Amino acid sequence: MVPKLKLLFFGPPGNGKTLCAEIIAAEMQLPLLYVRFDSLIGSYLGETASNLRRVFDYARAGVGVLFFDEFDAIGKHRDDRNDVGELKRVVNSFLQLLDNYDGRGPIVAATNYENLLDYALWRRFDDAVYFPQPNEKELEQYLTMRLGGFKLEGFNIRDAASWCLGCSFSTVNRVVTDSVKTMALAGEILITNGMFRDALERARAADLHRLERVSNPSVSS
Repeated sequence: MVPKLKLLFFGPPGNGKTLCAEIIAAEMQLPLLYVRFDSLIGSYLGETASNLRRVFDYARAGVGVLFFDEFDAIGKHRDDRNDVGELKRVVNSFLQLLDNYDGRGPIVAATNYENLLDYALWRRFDDAVYFPQPNEKELEQYLTMRLGGFKLEGFNIRDAASWCLGCSFSTVNRVVTDSVKTMALAGEILITNGMFRDALERARAADLHRLERVSNPSVSS
């Protein structure tokens, strides 16, 4: 059986795409080669494509898991009306590099915005894996794991899971951490419904603010 070495992870943020890439690298006992796009994308014509080639050359020469996070930064549609031609060159270069890749380590790309990716990119990957928002059962399992060592006063984990529907695992993790911190600062030994719901409200407000800043970079902090 031929191993799948080119993987695309997609889905809303905070649900384990980066963690999964880290686990793949750990299980294969390989280093995770994390590609930083702020260093990859150049301001001069052809510079980004040239940087991409260097990355693939490095991965081909060694053995590691090559990880492109926020992949939509370079994999956008080539018919983007705001593009002056450089984007097409970058995408075409990436397609060619991916087709010709013969390294021994996997290539993993992750995006929160799969609708922005060029259609041709999807066909170049051996598999595309969707990371959805957790359902109520998954949230209940996660909260049971995270809160299993704490005393809970009138606190029902199943109810808490229903309150968290629509949140990512990352958001729920922040809620738990915030609840525990509130408990500790108050000198209490129990986590209450009020602590948890207040933390959930703060986390949702922070997520909304972050989304507004992504949608409108001019929004001030």
